[in-house]
Amino acid sequence: MFKFKQFSICQDRCAMKIGTDSVLFGAWIPVDSAVSKVLDIGAGTGILSLMLAQRNAFIQIMGLEIAADAAEQARENIKNSPFHQRITVENTALQDYKTPESGLFELIVSNPPFFETGKSLASPDEKRAQARNTNTLSQHDLVVHSCRLLAENGSLIVLLPPQESLHFIVKATEFNLRLRHRTNIKTRPTKPVERVLLVFSFDTYFKKSTCKFTEDTLLTRQENGEYTSEYKALTADFYLDF
Repeated sequence: MFKFKQFSICQDRCAMKIGTDSVLFGAWIPVDSAVSKVLDIGAGTGILSLMLAQRNAFIQIMGLEIAADAAEQARENIKNSPFHQRITVENTALQDYKTPESGLFELIVSNPPFFETGKSLASPDEKRAQARNTNTLSQHDLVVHSCRLLAENGSLIVLLPPQESLHFIVKATEFNLRLRHRTNIKTRPTKPVERVLLVFSFDTYFKKSTCKFTEDTLLTRQENGEYTSEYKALTADFYLDF
């Protein structure tokens, strides 16, 4: 069990375990007071949904998880949390999820599969391979169905490795989603960027506002391995020892 300050996560039935990526992503995602409905694509353990629910007491969150075991475990984690009344998890693929009658989402978040099938080492664990490879959720499908479910003034936010992010930006542009912000994640000052956090909005959002593209870099550890003060401040509401 992984214990945070306000909730705990069991993950023995989930292929992808909690790591720095997911905690950093959940703490970083912009979720302001204008957001009321959130879609978490690939909910896994429920970690992103729980972190967002902790950060904003007014949002309602729908989590989608294609793996039955992970979906059930996410539901249990959420049931045992203080936020259970505001989070729902459905065991379904994004491609099969119907547009909700209650309206579109102001915020869609996803830590999607990174690797194209056949381009990464095959995982001996079928569930882990499903979570890591795009055979069940391609970049094309993620963009297309996010556009279908995203409100006109909403944001799509994803976490990807640098190379995969370049392909995703091109794909998003094809469907009138424009990159609004990029945060580059480095784990050491001397190491290259390992992950990028991307915020997209529809072209119409840019035309109706004075928003311009912004970019920054977040360093998680110093050269000696110690967490940076920036990373500690970002995740202080979650980690027990920060």
